[in-house]
Order: sequence, then structure tokens, then C-alpha cells
Amino acid sequence: MDPEPKRPAWDEADDEESGTEEQLTDDAIRRRLVRDLRLKGGKVPSWLWQTLDEESYLGDARGGPSGYQLLLERARFLLYDRRVKRAGRAKKMSPQQAQMSPILEPEEARRSEVLSRELARLALRFGGHWDAEGNRIIAPSILHYREAYLGGGPITEDQAGEFIDSPAVQYLSLSQFRKEEIPLVGHTARITSQQETVEGKRVRREYHFAIEWRGGSANTWVRHDLGPAFVNVRVPLHLWRFPEKRALWSSALADLQKVGSTLAKHYLWDEGEANWFVLTGVPPSTPCFRIDQQGGLRNDHVQHRLVLSIQPWVSAKTVMRAYRKLQKDILRRENRQPRLDRLELMEFTAERRQAGMPWRDVMIEWNRTHRRWSYGKDGVRNFQRDFEEIYHLVVAGRGKPRKAKAKKA
Repeated sequence: MDPEPKRPAWDEADDEESGTEEQLTDDAIRRRLVRDLRLKGGKVPSWLWQTLDEESYLGDARGGPSGYQLLLERARFLLYDRRVKRAGRAKKMSPQQAQMSPILEPEEARRSEVLSRELARLALRFGGHWDAEGNRIIAPSILHYREAYLGGGPITEDQAGEFIDSPAVQYLSLSQFRKEEIPLVGHTARITSQQETVEGKRVRREYHFAIEWRGGSANTWVRHDLGPAFVNVRVPLHLWRFPEKRALWSSALADLQKVGSTLAKHYLWDEGEANWFVLTGVPPSTPCFRIDQQGGLRNDHVQHRLVLSIQPWVSAKTVMRAYRKLQKDILRRENRQPRLDRLELMEFTAERRQAGMPWRDVMIEWNRTHRRWSYGKDGVRNFQRDFEEIYHLVVAGRGKPRKAKAKKA
């Protein structure tokens, strides 16, 4: 086995500093990212650094190790998202995608559509209360949000996209919009500046905004303490590059997440689609099954896991067709289990090779304890080849191909 790579001097130095809450420089943040993400070439990609800066994670990290941990989690997700998209494979594979639709029976697909629209109608009354005469006492959750934030009704998809992407909606509260008389829908906003102030052990960040809308404009600001002051707001994955937006906990967008997450739990919806439904009225899907692909490429192995969430009325044949297709897409071959003698060979050899035992000595001990599957005196090469093939199959997900013999002229 390959020896553990030697840690650079700056790696050990950072460990000593990690217990303090001292502010971090950009160079220190870059070094930590290279170390924690094991980036090739010892550099942080420019696109990754720019994205972290635009999403304000970089500013949080400058405040100390607690902010750096948030930045590190986001950086891991961004790298994973980019790798998956380059591979042309979605992290969450929905049965409503074109390649999955032929798997469903016509009755199953139709039932899913009808259920989706009916649940959307029921959700419009969720959380509301009426008296015996039908007079509304408490507004339903969706209607309450639309009346307070959207002017009463659902907005168009274009308006909803602008609403979610607006930095003002991501940072300002409803009361601040009302105080400044800024419309939540139909404005354009940008962050003009941001700065940090230190008051003893308290670090605070201040954002300044320039907001314009038809017939008016405003300059305003918001301040918050550095730390866990943000929430992640889910958005539909098919409409945005990333499945979530970052919003201040007291903002108008964070309030949308509170409503959407409650609806998602009650109706078993995707949170991003539930938030989109609150804004636009587009019914969230209720797919026959959801398949979440976990795992993937790691620095020392490859492991995939499929988590299936299935409607109980979906036929077993449909589930089997879907699973076989996904299994073949991941394995890129027919699924065949390895022989028992090969699995025994892998476990026997891996332990001894990791302890530093030479190949020939391992083979001799194997022949002595496994006479039924023994190799000849000159079989070291075959012994090593068989081990590498089964090791790559079990640990890396696919067998190591044998080299084709050269044809004689």
C-alpha cells in the first residue's frame, strides 16, 4: 500500500492555531482549503474562490475558524456538484426525467399527476381555520405569505426567480421592506459595500444595498453578528445551478423557507418545489419513486448507494425495471457477483500486503492454507493479477481490465 503522504509544515502550524478565534487572512484560508480539500497543484480554483466570495462565505471565514467551517462545507459541495455535472450524471435521479418515463406504467404516471394537483389544492387550505358559517378566522399558510410578501396572489416564474435571487430579499426583513416602502416584487437590488466591525469579542458585519423599482429607489443597510446567522433556502434543482440559496435568518427569503419546509414535511414534497409552489402556484411533483444516489468517488475508494422512496401503489415490476436501469448506469456493466475464492483471496492478501509482506511470501502462505486454490511456484504474477482484479472490483466498483496479448505478426 502507498505510504501516508507527508504533511507540509504549514499544515501542522494551522492545527496549532485552530483553537483560537483570530481572524484569518486570505492566504491562510487558501492554505486550509488546499489542505482540507486535498486540492491538486496546491491551489484553490479561481471559479471556486469567486463563488465563495460572491455568496459571502469568504467574508465569514475571515472572521475565524467557526466561519471557515461553513466555507469548507460549501466548498466541498461546490466541488462535488461540478464533478457530478461534468460526468453528466445528476445527483438525484427523478423518475419524471425523460429517460425514466418509459419505465412507468401509463396508469402509474397518470395517478402521480392527478395526486400532485389534488395535494396542491389541499395545500391552499393548510393551516387555515374557518367558523361554522365559512368565514375565515386564520389565513392558510400559503395565503398568509402571499398576502404579506407577494401582494396577495402567486407571481410569475420570472418574478419568482428575481425574488429568490434578489440580495435584498436574502438579507432584509419584511418590516424593513415596509418601513422603507420597498416593493418585494419587481425591484432590482445589489450590494454596494460590506464591512466588519469589532466590538470587544463581538464581530459584526454590515451590508449596504442600492435598490431600484419603477417609480422609486432606496439605499439601505442591514447588520448582523458573525456566526450561524444564515439558513439555506431550497430551490428547484432544475432551475438553478445549486439547490439552495443562503439567506439571513430574519429575511423575507428565510420566511419562505419556513413555510415551504412545513408544507414539504406534511405533503412529502421536495422543499425546493414547495417553496416554488408558494411563490408561483406550480404544483410540486409527487413522483412514483425518488432515487437518491449517495457516495461516489473518494480519495481511497469508490462506493455508491441508492436510497429508494417508493409509493406503495407502484408495482414491483416497475421498481425492478427502474432499479436495473440505474444499476447498469452506475456499474456500466451487468452485475455479477465475484467468486468466493476471489473474495477470500482479497481479504487474505490485503491484510498482509498492508503489513508490508512481499508478494511471494504472501503467495506461499496462501498456498499452504488454501491448497484447493493454490498457485504454482512461479505463479506470483498470476497471484498479484488476481488480487488486483478482485480488489478493483470490490473497492473501486469495477474490475481492472486485463491487458490484451499482442498478436504475432
